[in-house]
Amino acid sequence: MGWLRRWRNVALLMMGLGGLSTLSFNCSPSLFLAAKYASSFGIMAWEDRFNDPVSPVVMMTSKQVFHSMLNVTGQYNRATATQKSEFDLRASSLADTSNPAGINAPMQMATTSLAGEVCRGLLDTEKSGQRRFFVDLDFTLGPLTQRASYQASIRRMGQAFWGRFLNRSEEIYLSTFFDDFTSEGGDSSADTDKLLLASCTVMLASFDAVTY
Repeated sequence: MGWLRRWRNVALLMMGLGGLSTLSFNCSPSLFLAAKYASSFGIMAWEDRFNDPVSPVVMMTSKQVFHSMLNVTGQYNRATATQKSEFDLRASSLADTSNPAGINAPMQMATTSLAGEVCRGLLDTEKSGQRRFFVDLDFTLGPLTQRASYQASIRRMGQAFWGRFLNRSEEIYLSTFFDDFTSEGGDSSADTDKLLLASCTVMLASFDAVTY
């Protein structure tokens, strides 16, 4: 089936980015594939970062992660009940200290799950007309003809989530993600939603988004 191949291609790309463990949550294929794709986007894998003596980093604690995710997506003062419940469910698996040596698979999966709910809220906000990231995207169309708008959107998310511009390798990975997603012919408005939800989750759950 085409959609199975599409999720497999997305999963292969995410693993190639050096990312998080496989996770199934909320019965959402978009979030399932994002869990496989969440990554460090060409910098280094989560598990390697704290072993690099020339790149000291500090992990955000659980509340800091949640507050940061809401803040960078413009939802800080209007977290939904679903987002709060997701945080309560995942908090015990998120970092409880700033020491990156505590990184483990449950923490990575919890981060991805929480990012998925925050990104779902962002998508709903943008579809209601409050545009910040998906400025030029038409939510009534499929993604196939909207590549340039998608690329502009991921650049905006990179600046907001990571505090910097995407580098060349990151743009290539995300462009490949778009190509793999659209290569199977899924070109409905629902496919646009799935593509954006997965892309946002990948970027918001990445290592650079939850460290400083």
